[in-house]
Parts: sequence; structure tokens; C-alpha cells
Amino acid sequence: MAEKWFGPVPYDPSKHSPVELEGGMKMTERLATEVSADGQVFNHPTLWFTQDGEPLDLTSQDAREVATSLAMQYEAATGKRFPRFGKAFDADGVKLMQNFELGARTAKARSDKGGATRRSLINTPGTE
Repeated sequence: MAEKWFGPVPYDPSKHSPVELEGGMKMTERLATEVSADGQVFNHPTLWFTQDGEPLDLTSQDAREVATSLAMQYEAATGKRFPRFGKAFDADGVKLMQNFELGARTAKARSDKGGATRRSLINTPGTE
């Protein structure tokens, strides 16, 4: 059974407003494509929100590892999953670049279609 999560949460269009960036653009999420705890390629947000709705920007390269760790903790605690795109490595430990590329292409396509303003990333199917 999933436990109650008290940490930061991904963008939820029913609860959060897009974050305004310099130049007037708005952001709901910026996805990273990384390796999950189960060895799969997965997309996860690098923009999170506190329980009070304040944005927590982990989009910088320095904060990306924190965002990945947070995503794995969130999945473990809530039972909710971010999209998966197949194994990260083959049996010989060689990186399966096509799965990383698929994750990256999917993230870009999601952004082009309005990103999280239309649908939460949580439990969105990948290709697994």
C-alpha cells in the first residue's frame, strides 16, 4: 500500500499554475530522461512543487541528480509511476541509446502539445 507523500510533487494542472519565466514564457514541467531504480529509461520532472504550491526548480544541470532521486522517492512512496521506455542497458552493460532517444523525443513531443497543462505526467504510459 502506498504511503502518504509529504515531499514536493509534480505539476498537477488541477492544483498548480504554470511558472512564469523571464521573457513572459510559462513552464509547467521540464523533463529529464534518466535511468530509474528498476533499470528502465524514464522521464521525470525537474520542476516540482512544494505541498504549499511553491515551485521548486531543479532544472539546472547541478540539480538534475536531486530531481532524479526525488522522482524515485516519489514513485516508491506513492506507487505512482513516470513513463518508462525500456531497458537502459543490455545484458553486456551497453547503453541502449534508442530507448534514451525515445524518452527524449517523447518529452519534446509532450512539450510541443502543451505538456502538463493538458495531462499529468503521472501514470502516463511509455512503451514498456
